[in-house]
Amino acid sequence: MDSALACALAPTDFSTFGDWVWGPRVTLTRVRFVATLDIDLPADVIEHAPTFWDRCKGLTGTAVDLSTDRVRSRIEASTFLYQVRSALVALGIDNARWLVVDGTPVFEDHKGVPNDLPELMTAFADHVLLQTQAIRQLRLCVEHEEAGLGVEIEARMAAEHPRDEPAARVSITGRILDLGPRHDESGGAYRRRIEQIVSDAARWAAVKVQFSTFVSRFEQALGVALPGASVQSTTRQLGFELQGEPSLWPESSKRGLSTASPQRNFTLSLEQRIAAAIGGPPAYAVRLRKIEALEAHLVNQLAMAERQSLDIVPAVVTRGLDELNRLIDQHNRYYPIERNLAMDPSTGALLAVGEPWTPLGAVSIQELRHRTAAMRAGRQE
Repeated sequence: MDSALACALAPTDFSTFGDWVWGPRVTLTRVRFVATLDIDLPADVIEHAPTFWDRCKGLTGTAVDLSTDRVRSRIEASTFLYQVRSALVALGIDNARWLVVDGTPVFEDHKGVPNDLPELMTAFADHVLLQTQAIRQLRLCVEHEEAGLGVEIEARMAAEHPRDEPAARVSITGRILDLGPRHDESGGAYRRRIEQIVSDAARWAAVKVQFSTFVSRFEQALGVALPGASVQSTTRQLGFELQGEPSLWPESSKRGLSTASPQRNFTLSLEQRIAAAIGGPPAYAVRLRKIEALEAHLVNQLAMAERQSLDIVPAVVTRGLDELNRLIDQHNRYYPIERNLAMDPSTGALLAVGEPWTPLGAVSIQELRHRTAAMRAGRQE
């Protein structure tokens, strides 16, 4: 047996990469059911301390705007945690995994003890008693099983955050429990069992509906537990995606295949088509457009300053460069999740359309000057 094939079919590898399975007429197939809920909480704009110039303008009666691009939630992080706990209890979810408060692990279930959400809340209460400062950030993770579907829920909340970002985000990941290897199951038996599961179209359709229904129930429970909050599902991906691995099927088995449509490297499910029609462009596309527009604006501002023979970099360019790099950092953090990028099991690298994905690099003032000079040279030509 080929070494790559043996590695792909080994039960030990399936236990390590639990969401990878073997499907008919494909190589490795990653099964992932993902939903992301953005939660907007009532918040107040954070104001910066008045500068000397602000005080001077105030003495003249001029209105001074001290608002920044950040807001502070009116709901404390501890209150948010208790409200999320209420939503979990309403759905019968009480299996906690871990809790992190301001980067400090407060609770972690190493042994997989069930029904330990009360213990997590007790550990959180003890942690709050020792705290001398208000909580800034927290992350909660719980898991739940129902009707053969395993669900992992991770909730993140920040007391202070940029205006254009949600105060909290809940990520829900689902997996089919039957896809895991069974005790003392051989590689061949495991492959045959997985092939039967993957080829059952009716079962996949039922699981999609089951996961979508669970997400809707959890979204409704959050709306009840968080009065005054706005809960919106921003990302939903259902089904499995084919990875760009070399096919293990003989070439002769492919030659008889034909199709009237051109080859594609992606497939849109019905849920994704509906979400695209209703929700508009995805968040990563809007963010990339902002990055491109802001970068072009900064290049134009720098070109104007150079035409006026200004030696210093204008303040508008300095502030805009900080905002540009903030958007780039945000894009690099969220893009792999929003696009559900595949991972190369041999290297661990993220893949975009079969090729390694490269994060966007930070932009410096030297790069802006170089692009300004290139733009000016292009106009002269």
